[in-house]
Amino acid sequence: MSDNEFLEGDDFQPTDKSTSFPEPSFQDILSGIAIPTEMLKDLYTISKLETAALSSVVQALGTLDGIGSQESLESLIASALGSDNDKGIAKAIRRTVSNLDSNSVAAVLKSIAKWVDVDRENRQDFFSEQSIDRLIANLDILVVKNISGKLLRKAERLLRDVGNEFRSVKFVCDLRPVFDDPRKHVDAFVILANMRIRYATQGGDQEAFELALTEDELARLRKDIDDALAKVEVLKTLRKGLVSSQADQERT
Repeated sequence: MSDNEFLEGDDFQPTDKSTSFPEPSFQDILSGIAIPTEMLKDLYTISKLETAALSSVVQALGTLDGIGSQESLESLIASALGSDNDKGIAKAIRRTVSNLDSNSVAAVLKSIAKWVDVDRENRQDFFSEQSIDRLIANLDILVVKNISGKLLRKAERLLRDVGNEFRSVKFVCDLRPVFDDPRKHVDAFVILANMRIRYATQGGDQEAFELALTEDELARLRKDIDDALAKVEVLKTLRKGLVSSQADQERT
């Protein structure tokens, strides 16, 4: 995950489909308070949550002994909230914890207040004084006092310090004919699987590469993936031991 994830519009699915945030106005841009719409949606979602429920989320994050996938983290958050079916809420919380640190919360809240003041008649429906008060309390729980969140942000930055970020993979299988010399009959067929991998570079560019694979090469690729997964399981066991040892040392 990149640090600019708030800016990726296709990653956010609003929990309340009737809620439509206005795009930054010309006045917002001139005033320097243009806030990404996706970030507003995340903060709006969090402002609607009970502060007590978020304590359960923080407690669940404290049980992590390492960083998994975004999906597994969101599943953990949803389970802590008791709302497994509402992925939008879990996504908003995960993105906020991952992208905001304690030093930036005050600036974000100040920007929200200015954003409302530009068009108070319409924008106060999104962030009323009561909503902002709850947002302050919720961000205090989720970000400011959340030690696990700080560890999560450090780990995610370390995860993407080097290398490109995987986005998706797609396979297209086809049957290619082999003609005879006169080009009148098909003597045989060649079966190929075309693999296309999309990824994001360190500079944020979206790139892709393709490989044409035979059945034997696919089997070899699957074996290599299985070997890598087996190594990951070993490392997970080692990680738990290291985390436990560190915790024991801190208690002594």
